[in-house]
Amino acid sequence: MKKTLFSIAIASLVTFVGLTPVHAADKAERNLKAENKSTKNELEDRTQSVNQSAKNGDNMEAALRAISVETGVPMERVRTMHQKHPEAGVGGILNACVLADETKVDPEDFFKQHLNGKNWNAIATDHHVSTEKLMVRLDHVDRYLASGGATIETKKNKK
Repeated sequence: MKKTLFSIAIASLVTFVGLTPVHAADKAERNLKAENKSTKNELEDRTQSVNQSAKNGDNMEAALRAISVETGVPMERVRTMHQKHPEAGVGGILNACVLADETKVDPEDFFKQHLNGKNWNAIATDHHVSTEKLMVRLDHVDRYLASGGATIETKKNKK
């Protein structure tokens, strides 16, 4: 009887220990998927927020200037991108310029991917660019628009 109980206890322990890593791996995978979904939504939401800030109060010219200063892309090229891809908004233009700078790929390639249904998070991930980098740049432009242009002009004058 003791042998049988001992065998059952050992079998239960082995089964429990054997299943724990599988459970932990499943949990880690679920957490990663949730984190990616959260980042995806956060980046898309932030991009749309910057687009809205540029539209409000007729800030488009200031937003384009902020993108030029923030990314180092000449103002004329930023204007051309805005005329060619108005659906991307200033947030999309900023994302494409930052991705281009990080990857040395033409921004047009990123606009095409986005127009074909890929979100900015997926594009950044595919090209090994941190979504955090995009978020920081979007925040800079949004702060610039909220401040009436003081933050970027000050940054520009320090260089």
